[in-house]
Amino acid sequence: MSVSPTLDTETAPDPFFVLRGHRSFINSIVFDRSNSNLLFSGSGDGELRCWNIEEKKCVAQVARAHPEGGTLALQSTHFNTLLSQGRDGTIRQWTIAESSLQLVSSLETNSISLGKFTSMITALPIFNNNNNNNNVDNNIPNLDRLSINNSSVNDQNNLISISSDEVGGQVEIWDLGSKTMVAKVNGSSDSDKLGMAMSMKMVNHIDHGYFNLYAGFENGGLYMWDSRNLEQPIIATPKLHQEPLLSFDIQSDSGVSGSGDTSIIEFKSNFESRNFDIVQKHVINHNGIADVKIRGDGRIFATAGWDKRVRIFSFRKHCPLAILRNHTESIYTIDFSSDNVLASAGKDGRIALCDKYRLVLYIYTKKEKERMLRSKVIPQVLQQASNSNDVKGVLLMKEDGSLIACSDSNDHNTAKIVSAISSSIWTSYNRNDELQYQLVDCEEGRLVITKVAKLLLCIYAEPTVEFGLLKTKATKLREYLQEPLSQVEQV
Repeated sequence: MSVSPTLDTETAPDPFFVLRGHRSFINSIVFDRSNSNLLFSGSGDGELRCWNIEEKKCVAQVARAHPEGGTLALQSTHFNTLLSQGRDGTIRQWTIAESSLQLVSSLETNSISLGKFTSMITALPIFNNNNNNNNVDNNIPNLDRLSINNSSVNDQNNLISISSDEVGGQVEIWDLGSKTMVAKVNGSSDSDKLGMAMSMKMVNHIDHGYFNLYAGFENGGLYMWDSRNLEQPIIATPKLHQEPLLSFDIQSDSGVSGSGDTSIIEFKSNFESRNFDIVQKHVINHNGIADVKIRGDGRIFATAGWDKRVRIFSFRKHCPLAILRNHTESIYTIDFSSDNVLASAGKDGRIALCDKYRLVLYIYTKKEKERMLRSKVIPQVLQQASNSNDVKGVLLMKEDGSLIACSDSNDHNTAKIVSAISSSIWTSYNRNDELQYQLVDCEEGRLVITKVAKLLLCIYAEPTVEFGLLKTKATKLREYLQEPLSQVEQV
């Protein structure tokens, strides 16, 4: 596992449009799965809206879709069908017809928690359950008798999972068709310690006749079950995060999660160890990731932060790409359309839309500028470093510790250590605009760190070298590098 700090220094692309109309904060947005031009949004006052992205206007709305507690979550299904979850535990099914949202059915559950439900409206394996009453079935089948009828795989089954209010660490699976609960799933024998299920996913493997249920819990744990045996999870990491696991997304055997802490974690399912292995941990300056979404092509993923930022990462290379600052308040929800439009919304009641072309242009420009920066700066840094025998090395780096230039390629390992030390004190510059130099004693020697434009310049030498001498060298080198750096904007 590796840890990469992500710092907020980039100049982000603006949205191509901002949708306005909600009078309250927006808890959930989702693109229509069969029509990428339609976007649904649900707000804290219970309002539900449908937007036409091409026309940039609201085409349908229900003012009191969930009047008791507001709209908590939305799930889009095929065939212009939408599911909405209210804070009162009600799940409602809507359809788009003649520019209006029409209520199809309503399901009353016992769940009034903050955990967001998940749906799976596709051809699925069926649970053996012959009870078709509209009330909760108190005779839930024993978990070891929960089986799959393979001959009915092609039937349409409206299964959802939702957090249980009765027992901590428990997830309920409901059939929307019969309006009955078909299973209760426990995270462990001592499920109360898990807390409520805050986020869930149901991943269908229809070709093999089963699905996986994932759930992230209040204690920061992540669990996965196989529908062929829901008695116990097949993979479990009791403490993936230190705070409640608020959101995650899955693609194949890999995923990304966010929580109330400062970590964004990329993980992979390990069926041998029955654990989620951490592939990359991104550490941000502010706590709170409310939503995580992987784009359909699996190339990038995005996170919605309480700090008013949307962060874009490469899902393949596990590195940060961009930070979008399109909101004035905390962001609660994000989603990608099938044609890669990114939508984000939250406390400010606005929906920001960013298209793939702006993101691609921004990321390409960022890489090109970094290439130009290296070609201009490296020779000059090497020349300056070679003029003194008491200096061990000179580094030019970004605030996340990644090297732009290094004076001695043979001492690259030491350079990486020094850059990590230097980047770790970057927050001191953020707290004090007048701070120009920082002096550090460490095992690698004596360090002087200073800012050049939006980069960090570090000179490290033997422990016997006076700080005053290093500071003088840093000042001269800083002046020397200022001109070439000003020619290429650091992103």
